[in-house]
Amino acid sequence: MEIVKRLVDILGFKLVAYIAKVQDTKIVERWMSGDELPEVDILVKFALAFTFADCIGRTNSNEVARVWFMGVKEGVLPEGMSPARLLHIGGDPIVLCGHLMAMYQDSVAVGAV
Repeated sequence: MEIVKRLVDILGFKLVAYIAKVQDTKIVERWMSGDELPEVDILVKFALAFTFADCIGRTNSNEVARVWFMGVKEGVLPEGMSPARLLHIGGDPIVLCGHLMAMYQDSVAVGAV
């Protein structure tokens, strides 16, 4: 599945597995190969994640995208909340997109991405 491959290229297996709430990266490998398909709610999370990861990766680097998703930059994101954690928790896709956009805008404002 192309979106899974592209997301893994940017974020890596472990972060993609975390976003999808799966313990084993072998599941992500099976999704990539097309042997299994992720559930629709996971695909929605992947679409949101890819939108931001691809944008950050193209304007900066995949490493910057990984760091942003992990929330490593101090003072940029609410304590204890990273984009990856937000997607891991899940919820309404429109609300998730709004939160991700706000996180991204805050990161851009302080020069983190």
